[in-house]
Amino acid sequence: METYNPRDIHFAGWLLLTGAIAFWIGAGSPPYKQWTSPLREYLEVVGTHKLNWYWIHACFVIGVLLTLFGLRILTTLLRGAHLSFLPELGFTGFFFGSILWILSIAFRVTGDLQAGIETVQTGSMPEWIEPLHRWSGLLFGIYMVLAYVSIAVYGEALLQSSIVPFWSARFAFYFGLIAAPLFLVGFPLFAPPLMVHLPFAIIGFLLIKA
Repeated sequence: METYNPRDIHFAGWLLLTGAIAFWIGAGSPPYKQWTSPLREYLEVVGTHKLNWYWIHACFVIGVLLTLFGLRILTTLLRGAHLSFLPELGFTGFFFGSILWILSIAFRVTGDLQAGIETVQTGSMPEWIEPLHRWSGLLFGIYMVLAYVSIAVYGEALLQSSIVPFWSARFAFYFGLIAAPLFLVGFPLFAPPLMVHLPFAIIGFLLIKA
């Protein structure tokens, strides 16, 4: 049976759990209407809630970075137990996806916000916003697919270890395996990025208790 450093296990768990909590705080912060509004209304909401917009995305960035650090430690633990290349593959997918997500966030708090302010002030959307908003959305979509696939990969890697209960590893595997294609076809349950952090929060909690 594998042996793990308890301090590293608990630290990885705290990072994963607090990363999820930070992200969920951002996702649960007002205003809410922009997430389901058409582009013009979205921009109006963003343009009139500047500070809230910064707060939401600061929480998103903190949540993703904490999760990345937690996954780096978890990956090291799993590789140290002589498992396959799966942990490194899962981390690589989430790492590159996170870069795209952070780029999308950077545009949201600059381009989307500026367009929102102009829309509120002039009553019409600037012409440049639509293609750039779609580009930002594409980066986000790639992140979501990579994140869900990474969750499935980590689930499979955890199934080969004793670091977390079997059921949680199986849950992560099937969660990512089902979520990735359903996101691509527009299934609403897996569209919010906060869903990515659900299996990581569960794993983090179990690592803390290990």
